[in-house]
Amino acid sequence: MEVAWYSEEISAYITIDPNFRSLVHGNLAADNAWYWRDEKGQLQCGLLDFGGFGPTNIATTQLMSWTMAEPEMLKDHWLELADAFLDGVRESNGPSSITREEYLTSLGIAFAKVSALCGGSTLQLLKIMPMEQWAQAKDRWDPVVNDRFLNRNYTCAIRTGMLVWKYCNLYDRFLQWRRENAWLFENKKPFVCPDFPEILR
Repeated sequence: MEVAWYSEEISAYITIDPNFRSLVHGNLAADNAWYWRDEKGQLQCGLLDFGGFGPTNIATTQLMSWTMAEPEMLKDHWLELADAFLDGVRESNGPSSITREEYLTSLGIAFAKVSALCGGSTLQLLKIMPMEQWAQAKDRWDPVVNDRFLNRNYTCAIRTGMLVWKYCNLYDRFLQWRRENAWLFENKKPFVCPDFPEILR
């Protein structure tokens, strides 16, 4: 809720630099690509599903590519993935303002902002199956979860959103960004957590 209180400032910050806007694939998860090895044995890939392709912010769109990854993989390779993206920017003579520091900051606060929304997938899951049936699923790899596209998609969004918050220190990244950019909040009232209803306590 605290991060959500600053959602407009986060959106403003990550879009201030127009160089962070590009033509991007809107949902580049692993299942929207195919892979092969060329005659030299080099791994190559191609892309599918260009329905969400268009000009948008690179940090926010990265979420759609990474949210479907296993959270443990992101925990171990968060910085390596970011550096691989930045290497691509450099190799393509991309803008110099997309520095490692600015990219990681924008990526971190964008993830922090969206992580709080992952619970919205719960309603979609309950439309697919009643709660009693979900309770019978043993774990993430249960066939009812892993072998059905929408079930895997929505549960993955919740699981990854919550665990990346923990694994990648998103709250600490948010607090650091807020300290370093206090000028954005000069006239903003501080966040006060509301009282929760008894049922949520």
